[in-house]
This record gives sequence, structure tokens and C-alpha cells, in this order.
Amino acid sequence: MIDCRHVMWGALIAAAVAGCGRPAAAPAPAPSQARPATAASERTLVLAVLTVQSSYKDNVEKPAGQVPDTVQWWITPDTTWRIKTYAIDHDIHIHSLDKVPASAVDFAVANTKEHYGDVLRKIHVVKFSDGNSKTVAAALAQAGLADQLETSPQGFAFWNPDRGAYTSQSRPE
Repeated sequence: MIDCRHVMWGALIAAAVAGCGRPAAAPAPAPSQARPATAASERTLVLAVLTVQSSYKDNVEKPAGQVPDTVQWWITPDTTWRIKTYAIDHDIHIHSLDKVPASAVDFAVANTKEHYGDVLRKIHVVKFSDGNSKTVAAALAQAGLADQLETSPQGFAFWNPDRGAYTSQSRPE
């Protein structure tokens, strides 16, 4: 379940790529070229599983227990979303990015490594050719992940690390 009351719709801002207690990133560079043509239904999930669990609103970070924090990027032909889950209180920050370089996947991986490299357990890049549940389950299984992808009416999806009820409880400064 996703509560998107605080979905931010603007351009990429420093808070969109900064983590709990992590340095802010510079804004995304303007695209030097148009994105390459992709299949209309192609979607990519860049999922970074972290070694910590935290609470943004309480400014707490500790080693991950059963449920880690995640940094995720949901990339479609039209939009790129950045999703950060906070395991302690099931907080979620969701940002729609206006401008992303031609290679959104490379940008997402590099940005995540830059800002979360010290607490990064693993990055998965999972491509989906369509939204068919069997296709999604197979792609996640191939990446060694449970079939826990949630979709929203706003157009993004995220991997729910524990099938918990994530809601926006705080706003990045």
C-alpha cells in the first residue's frame, strides 16, 4: 500500500537525491541528447538495497535488521521516479524528475553509488518488457528478489522490502 500525499512533482532538487544525514547532490545535468527510443511499455527498476535502516523524521540510522532501507529508481520512457524507503517507520519519499540524462539507468546507478556507497549492500537493475504479473515475477526472481513490486496510480512502481504499508510521513528539507 502506498500513500502518495507528499509526492513532489518539480524539477530534480538536492533533497530528491540526498539521504538521511547524507550530503545533497548537485542538480541533474541537462540532457545532452534526447533519450534513445525505447519500447513504449519498457520499464526499469534500479533497486539499491542498503545496509542500514533509518527514520528520516527522527534522524536515526542503524544497521539493517530484517528490513533494510532502499533507494529505487523507476524509469519509464516518459518519466523517471526516485523512491526512498525508510525501514524503521515505513516512511517513503517519492520524486518525479523532470530532466534526466539520456542514460537514466547509468545516472541512477552513479548517483546512488555517490550518495549511498558507504551503506550500499547491492544494486539490482531489473528490466520489465510489460506489466504482466508473470513477467514481473520472473524478472524479479531472476534478480534474486521476491515478487513484491507495488504500482501506483501516479505511474511509478517500487519494490516493497517487507510488504509493509509505506506512507509519506516527512518531507525532505
